[in-house]
Amino acid sequence: MLLIAYFAILGWGILGALLFIAFTSSWPEHQNKKTSRAHDPTEDELAKPSAVASILHRFVKHKESDSEKREAFEGSQHRWAKWTTVGVWLYTLITFAIFVASLIANRISNENLVNANRAWLAPTTFLFVKSVDDPDGPVVEVHYQNVGRLPALDVNASGGIPAGRLTARTAPGWNTFPTPVDGWNVVETNMRNGCEAREPLTDRMALFPSAATDDKMELGINDIPSSKAEHQNVIDGTSMYLVVGCLVYRTFDETRRTGFCRYISKHRTGAWEIINCPTGNFAY
Repeated sequence: MLLIAYFAILGWGILGALLFIAFTSSWPEHQNKKTSRAHDPTEDELAKPSAVASILHRFVKHKESDSEKREAFEGSQHRWAKWTTVGVWLYTLITFAIFVASLIANRISNENLVNANRAWLAPTTFLFVKSVDDPDGPVVEVHYQNVGRLPALDVNASGGIPAGRLTARTAPGWNTFPTPVDGWNVVETNMRNGCEAREPLTDRMALFPSAATDDKMELGINDIPSSKAEHQNVIDGTSMYLVVGCLVYRTFDETRRTGFCRYISKHRTGAWEIINCPTGNFAY
């Protein structure tokens, strides 16, 4: 709003200055005519032309003076019209700029208002139901919560535990970091594309904002044959499991999405852990 007020004041100030210049430039310049009192004619005055010649001379000079005044007046009118046209165009441009600025400010204000009051779904905890060493493992329980202010409607929660080959065997130690063969950027792209393809489930679950309660889903590898085939490689450290998912819901009559990514590894402590991925976590 301060930006709009600034443009308005600036526009009116410039327009006022232009109109003032145009108006003052058309003022006629008055010259004071000197008058002299009557006196006796001198020899020089007697030597001047006759009265008739003097009258004719003054008449011609008066005509020339009228013509000059008319040209000066027409010139001032032309300048006035020119500056007025410039002022009108400038005022139009400034008004348009103010209008555009107000639209942008209004849009930003609406977006901030929606983001401050909408629903936001986010994963909170990841727990092993079955470890990697379990014959039917791993199975991970993912808890998620509405951390916004309005209910999340038509929630569609989905995910899985895919497996992928690593560029090198993961060595024990806190300073090592596993890298998929395809790279973490590919993980990000695939997750976003997969999440974007999903839609809310109409007339299904609603998740209300609360700091005390959440919802959960269990993710495993039973539905992903390729993951089961990589199980021994994961144990050997040449592959790793990813815990990925997507939360799709509706708020303010708009579809919103949250993606999450964790990987399972024991290279840091020797025990299986669920660790945050460097990519694949987003919310919009």
